[in-house]
Amino acid sequence: MQGAPHTARTALPWVRSLSPRSATCLWPVVALFVAGCGGTSAPRSASGPAEAPPPTLTSPLIQLPGTPTAAFPLSAPPPPELTPEQNAQLEQDYARAMNRARSSAGKEAVPAFAEFVRKYPFHAPAQASLGLSYQSAGDLVRAAEHLGQAARLQPDAAGGWLQYGAVLYQCDRLGDAVQALQQAAQRDLRDDTSRFLLADVLGRMGFLPQSIEYLTQCVALQPTEAGYPIMRAWQRLQSGGNAESVAAAEADFRRGLEINPARAEAPWGIGVCRQRSSDWAGARAALQTAVESGPGLSGAWYALSQTTRKLGDTAASRTALARFHQLHAREVEELQRRFFEGQARRHPGNADARYLLGAWYERQGKRDPAVGAYRDALRLAPGHGPASLRLAALRAGRD
Repeated sequence: MQGAPHTARTALPWVRSLSPRSATCLWPVVALFVAGCGGTSAPRSASGPAEAPPPTLTSPLIQLPGTPTAAFPLSAPPPPELTPEQNAQLEQDYARAMNRARSSAGKEAVPAFAEFVRKYPFHAPAQASLGLSYQSAGDLVRAAEHLGQAARLQPDAAGGWLQYGAVLYQCDRLGDAVQALQQAAQRDLRDDTSRFLLADVLGRMGFLPQSIEYLTQCVALQPTEAGYPIMRAWQRLQSGGNAESVAAAEADFRRGLEINPARAEAPWGIGVCRQRSSDWAGARAALQTAVESGPGLSGAWYALSQTTRKLGDTAASRTALARFHQLHAREVEELQRRFFEGQARRHPGNADARYLLGAWYERQGKRDPAVGAYRDALRLAPGHGPASLRLAALRAGRD
């Protein structure tokens, strides 16, 4: 959910994939009235309602009950004083590491920066480069280690905390991600990216009022971004079912639709709000619009099935329900894929994680990825019996 270009944002392709302009679901659809902000989104509209300039955010930090802070270091020891000769040598060594990484198209980035960091552990740009290289290679544990060190070496730089918070989010270290992202938000009062990630993390942790507050800040900072009011609307529906919450959510959905009429999540949400208000005809009209503009929105199809059944249109209800089941099966498969691949990324030295990933690939009929995962498991643990058996079976062409 990004707005105006940001230096830190351009270095975070994974964060860009979580934008409201992305087709990626932020939360799986688990029920009709508890839905995520997913589906296919259109490019951000250049037009939108006229808004006053965003206010100055003087208190960006939000206190979370029960969230530890003492164990989260915010700075590193100061770097040593270098002589001019030592500083010149450092610059030469860093240029050599950069050239090695560039000349190999990134393949030598990890060893190049790792060698430099062993010699100069106090060099924040190198720590960040090494962390991002590990992140690109899928080693999120080491990425978090080095991006965290980079942030602590330059504690006043918002971009470092944003990069650190993003990789902590990927590692499912949600409490630590909150701490890092709040540091980024505190240091850049006009950055919506850190606030969006905070809203998502806090929503996953169950802190819905705080999530809504950060989304409200995002709306103020980027008033022409449709995704922010739409995401805030879903959070409002999750946080309570009273008439006031439903009315506020519907207003947010309509605001998002006004900004970008192509956002199918907006009429889907309006339909859900109309359901909550027992306006079944209005719900059907909105949901029909949603599935026409976003045919891949499984939650909208399910809501349409319930609505048409309530109106007595059994045939339409069955058709919508069948479409929901078809789409939902794909979503479940995608969630499983993300889980097993995520486990392998988060635990790069764990042979069992690679074996389980291979077993999932095999169940899906994906022979080559399964073989690769089993080989990785055996590389990590040459005596891994299950991986050895399954690899032999696949090579022999039998189950």
